[in-house]
Amino acid sequence: MVARSRILTCEALQRLKNAISKRFPYKHYPRIYVGSFGSDYNFAELQKQMEEYFDSSFSICPDTLRKILRREKADKKSLTGLFQFFGESLEEDEMIVPIDKLLTSKSSQYCQRNNLRQLPYYNLPQIPHIQFIGRSAELEQLLQLLRSDYPRPIIRIDGLDGSGKTALVLEAAYLCLEAKHGQRRINAPIFDAIIFVSAKEKSFSTGDDIDYFLRKYTLNEIIRTIASTLEDPSINRATGHEQFIRICKSLKKQQTLLIVDDLHNMIVEEQRKIISFLSELPPTTKVVLTTRRQESLSHIRLGCLSEEESYQLIRQQLQEKKITLADEDINRLYESFSGIPIAFIYSIGKLVSGYPMDSIICDECKIRNDVASFCFENSIQSIRGTPAYNLLASISLFPDSADKDAAIMVAGLSQEPKHKVSDYFVELSNLSLISEQEGRYVMLPITRNYTLREFPQYPEFERDARGRLFDW
Repeated sequence: MVARSRILTCEALQRLKNAISKRFPYKHYPRIYVGSFGSDYNFAELQKQMEEYFDSSFSICPDTLRKILRREKADKKSLTGLFQFFGESLEEDEMIVPIDKLLTSKSSQYCQRNNLRQLPYYNLPQIPHIQFIGRSAELEQLLQLLRSDYPRPIIRIDGLDGSGKTALVLEAAYLCLEAKHGQRRINAPIFDAIIFVSAKEKSFSTGDDIDYFLRKYTLNEIIRTIASTLEDPSINRATGHEQFIRICKSLKKQQTLLIVDDLHNMIVEEQRKIISFLSELPPTTKVVLTTRRQESLSHIRLGCLSEEESYQLIRQQLQEKKITLADEDINRLYESFSGIPIAFIYSIGKLVSGYPMDSIICDECKIRNDVASFCFENSIQSIRGTPAYNLLASISLFPDSADKDAAIMVAGLSQEPKHKVSDYFVELSNLSLISEQEGRYVMLPITRNYTLREFPQYPEFERDARGRLFDW
């Protein structure tokens, strides 16, 4: 049996209150209103005046009035009847499936989001945190880009693994979901459907190792996810151009947000097919792509958290996990991981599992190496054995930052054409392995440690590079 209980959206409720005020102005019907400036109702008096004012077959009890005007569960017949009574129309999408009443506590919001994501036309994953920390400027920018008046349908977000790309897009998606269902906390755009597709290959758990998910997503799997989330089996029954026509027909029925997470984990050939497919979707669809590689077309780039945001995240994780750390240890944790969000989350998870602090933050410990592998392994693997890798290794030999000419010389690339060497620097920057600051090249301490740990695999290069560094 389909549940008939619904609650009004905030916008519909305000319309109803305006209609009541217009029909029963405070000046003439003061007994209907209670509270400061008539902010609430005497529901028995409101019901009485409605019966006296109109000769109507529609009747409603004071308790049902109370439920409707306080956004509690009420049957659809009472909702539509009350709006008709005041000469107002009520659309189907203004009556939403009841969710537990919104409370101000963060844990209640967390539970409510998990309820919302189970509604039809949404397939968002469960959020792993109670409160979203940091990235306020990037979140505001993303919500602006998602608005219908922004001309570009595809929005790109890039940053190194573990920088919080997925967390950012999910926070924006949940804010849009809340706005759709009358629980708008900020001015987020509304989408009737939100579809999430991820090609993430690995994630951290609180166990001993990284969890690897060998999920090579293809365009066909994205199409199947669209069909499943929009509950349109006709898409899967079609093939070729006919299938694309059915996808577009289904997407045109509503405003849709499509998130493709970790595009870089798909093979290059498949990436091209996916981008081509996404570019042809109808204008009712907004697409968000996240990727490790920096692109000139990227709209948002995520670096490390600021010092303030890092400490906020650390303290939030400690509170959620119900553990206490001395201020000195919190400082050590921050200094060890350079503002990488996933590093703080994983490390505190290890503390919960009983690992001592010293086993987490020392340069050679396994946990620190796990974090570095998670963040950089895929990026470094893509350039191993190339001149770009030699350039990265040479920069890691400098304790703070490297002059461009010095890095080139130590890498043994002085005889390479300048345009090629420039391409190597761009490649490393696009992979978020180095950055340029005031004409010098720097890397995160955790990146440096990870790169230096690879030197024993290339003893000849290490010997020559250190010799050139000494000569410099």
